[in-house]
Amino acid sequence: MFYFRQIFIHIADTVFLQVGFQFRFRNYSTLSGNFDHWHLDYIQLDKDRKRNEVIKDFAFTEPIRTMLKLYTSVPWTHYNTAPQSYINDVMLYKLRNLGDNTDFGNSDYQVTKNGESNPFFKSVEELTLSVPASDTFSVKHFVNSGQNNFKFPIDTNQRQLFKAKLRFSATDDDLRENDTLVHFQLFDRFYSYDDCSAEKTYHLNLTGTSVVVEFKTPIADTLRSVMINFVETFEPPSNQKINIVVYKDLKDAPFYESGPVDVIYNPEGKFYRYNIDPAAVDGTFYVGYQQLDQNKTFLGYDVNFNNQDRTFISQIDGQWSNSIFLGTTMIRASFGRGDEKPLAKEEVTEGLEIVKFYPNPAQDWIYFEEDINDEIEIYSISGKLEHREFVSTEINISHLPNGFYLIKRINKKTTKL
Repeated sequence: MFYFRQIFIHIADTVFLQVGFQFRFRNYSTLSGNFDHWHLDYIQLDKDRKRNEVIKDFAFTEPIRTMLKLYTSVPWTHYNTAPQSYINDVMLYKLRNLGDNTDFGNSDYQVTKNGESNPFFKSVEELTLSVPASDTFSVKHFVNSGQNNFKFPIDTNQRQLFKAKLRFSATDDDLRENDTLVHFQLFDRFYSYDDCSAEKTYHLNLTGTSVVVEFKTPIADTLRSVMINFVETFEPPSNQKINIVVYKDLKDAPFYESGPVDVIYNPEGKFYRYNIDPAAVDGTFYVGYQQLDQNKTFLGYDVNFNNQDRTFISQIDGQWSNSIFLGTTMIRASFGRGDEKPLAKEEVTEGLEIVKFYPNPAQDWIYFEEDINDEIEIYSISGKLEHREFVSTEINISHLPNGFYLIKRINKKTTKL
């Protein structure tokens, strides 16, 4: 775990002290792998600031991984048969009080079906917490337990997506915009333990070695593909072959083997789908692959959650042991063939008044359908401020070169031009 460090940079050169000032952060990294990562937060440009100035804010430090007990995603049709067995009892999230005073805060959450604006569930409990100064703290909400006893509502769809919004509101907080944490809970056609993020790689390099991951289904269904995230590294890929395997019991031989298939490398978090002959499974089963040569196969490895007790390695036929590494191999068991359209994370804008104007495109003037009586800013598509003016009903844009622009009202209503 790496923590943020606050840096102050005094900008005194008058060449920078003007409207439209921009800056860029450039990172020089090594070419041997994903080892040089930077995260920037709280970039604040302001005058008359003091060194070591305290930021009065409460900030989420980690995302919600999943609202399910074991998986990050399960087939929606499987969930519908046994909702109680899948949903987590509690939801734990972490924040940090960046201020130098102990404070109090309220917390709750709500859940919305994808594409809808009104939540169908609001937390019955609202927590009131005393939080320490300049320190991290945890908030725990009941989900499928306690006062809430929440379950995602079942329906006849094949897939489903939900949005959970968790709120924490403190008394003395200067930045209210980041007081909400959003988590999308996906129910697709596959089982997954990973969060699509490969912080490391897991590799096999002995001919005949196999790695499989354990899954459990509450109903009999037909397994149709195995999804694997093979990650490119500094070692150039060769013409590697693997054997996709499916087991019902690791004491027996695999009941499905693909024979030699190509190792397909993808960017981090992207899975290649190995379609297999339809295989009936019920209860516990195992999917993975067997190494067919000495060349290393680099498998995406998610270190944010430990599933080593569900990951099995075999170097000798019939002899299996759990992985010795903490983490999750990025192998998924899918009951679809991947021809379904992606479930888009539809952003429904709540309570937003659209700024209406005409004509669009425009040449010299644009006219607003209502009295704006507000300050308008016009930005180029690259983010450069091109014009600022207090506007009533019209604005002259004849001085702007041809192109795409964004119009921003100071009360933060935006639209495209």
